Amino acid sequence: MKNRVDFTGGLPAAGRALFLLLALFVADSGSASTAINVSTDRNPVRLDESFTLTFSSLAAPDGEPDFLPLEEVFDIRNQSQSSNVSVINGSYTRSVSWTLEVMARKAGVLMLPAIAFGSDSSEPFRIKVLPASADGPGFDDDIAVEVQAEPRNPYVQAQILYTIQFLRKVDIVQASLSEPVVEDAVIVKLGDDRNFSVMRNGHRYVVTERKFAIFPQKSGPVVIPPVEMKVDVVTSGGRGFFDRRTTRARRIRSEAVALDVRPVPPEFTGDYWLPAEQVFLEQQWSNQPLSVPVGEPLTRTLKITVSGALLSLLPDFGKLGVEGLGSGQIKRYPDQPVVNEQAGPSGIVSTREQKTALIPSIAGRYRLQGFELPWWNTRTDRLEVARLADVEIEGLSLAAEEGGARQANEFMLPTQNAPKQSLIGRGDGNHEAGGYWVWVSGFLSLGWVATLGYLFRKRFRPEPGDAERKIRETATERQLVRNVRKACLDNNPVQAKDVLLMWARERWGGSPPVSLSALAKQCNEELGGEIRKLSRQLYSEHRKMWDGSGLLVAFKRFPGRVSSGLAGSSKSVSGLEPLY
Repeated sequence: MKNRVDFTGGLPAAGRALFLLLALFVADSGSASTAINVSTDRNPVRLDESFTLTFSSLAAPDGEPDFLPLEEVFDIRNQSQSSNVSVINGSYTRSVSWTLEVMARKAGVLMLPAIAFGSDSSEPFRIKVLPASADGPGFDDDIAVEVQAEPRNPYVQAQILYTIQFLRKVDIVQASLSEPVVEDAVIVKLGDDRNFSVMRNGHRYVVTERKFAIFPQKSGPVVIPPVEMKVDVVTSGGRGFFDRRTTRARRIRSEAVALDVRPVPPEFTGDYWLPAEQVFLEQQWSNQPLSVPVGEPLTRTLKITVSGALLSLLPDFGKLGVEGLGSGQIKRYPDQPVVNEQAGPSGIVSTREQKTALIPSIAGRYRLQGFELPWWNTRTDRLEVARLADVEIEGLSLAAEEGGARQANEFMLPTQNAPKQSLIGRGDGNHEAGGYWVWVSGFLSLGWVATLGYLFRKRFRPEPGDAERKIRETATERQLVRNVRKACLDNNPVQAKDVLLMWARERWGGSPPVSLSALAKQCNEELGGEIRKLSRQLYSEHRKMWDGSGLLVAFKRFPGRVSSGLAGSSKSVSGLEPLY
């Protein structure tokens, strides 16, 4: 026998009836659900066109919709919600709807899954999706996307020009284009889009062109997948002030492009694989002829310009063409390379420039070995070689350089060891001839005495005072002095070197020092030491911030100018004009 519990046993009959009625109402209301209808503006639809899905209900559902399951088969472009309340003959009606603009991801008969609205849900919905209106671009389409890739059989790491053209003969509101995606390839966009127009079957099309450079990194078959264009095409309206333009979303795809990427050809003999359309190799020098004094720099500039290759394939000039310098005979101070990769309409152009200061430590001639750079011409499909010939440079000894300058300025005096010849004549000679030579000898002696007197007076003539010196100084020299001060205050070593050598040319006239080391020898110990520090700073492998205060102080204290001419000959002039 089962035990039963009667919750209404203590209630009168009328109360028990009311309780049962309420229980049935609650049970019925808990099991009821809100009906959600699904509709579309047309069925079937095409793959390349958008359509509208509408979810509507006559009562508010249990919660907000979750449209995430739709994204498995549709692209959701826009979404909106609206509600409507109406009263007809005292009857109150409220409806709510959600409208989605979608595009199918694939053709076929698609089943829309049930969409949850809290505890409520819609019914599954079947829709048929037809193939796109055209598998590829056609001459009579309103919009089309065309692609082109050249060459179709490139070499590995060589450039492929991939061109996309979007053609249209209808008005559009907006458009978006996907970019090419290729596995194991480097893709670079080439410049800005280009707009122009073309004629197809008597119709004028507006064209937007976009270019990419693609560099496959492995050989074998490679496929460039189709690119996709999403565009809103104007269908009607928009002519009047209050007219609203209506649009329809369209999606079109290009054709896929198949490539056959070739490996490095066996004919290529270089150490570094370099496929390119053009290669230019240049070499420049800071001095002509190629000779510098020992301890002074001779700057070599190597530059390579390559069309149709990435910057990563260009060789490093820091290790090229230096085997012939010898160990310890020439010091090398390479600058940081200057590199550039420029994307233009015709492809990638890469450049690399390397400057190296070569400083001979021993006088003599040195041979710099040339080098060869093999590269593969992708236009002619053959091996080519860019070459730099051997070059000889010369390190000049300072003694030889100074000796040449002295020889150009020395007086041509008679040699003391030359055999003596009497100008008076022997006792058995002609007395008339002897008398003639006596007069000539006397005239020449007077000339020598006058010359020696002039030189003696010039050497011991008092120096001009400070006021007279300032009057004689030129405006150019005063400006150069100010330039030296500015370079020191700016801590600019390159500018300091330039203005010091310009100041030296103005100070020493016809035979000025042409290098920092030569200028340091012309100055006193304090200024010469600071100039040598400046030279070491300019050509050091480990450069650091240069402090020009020491050079500025030494330059201000420099007592005077040193004349050019005979070695060891100098004259002092009271101090420089103030630098402040």
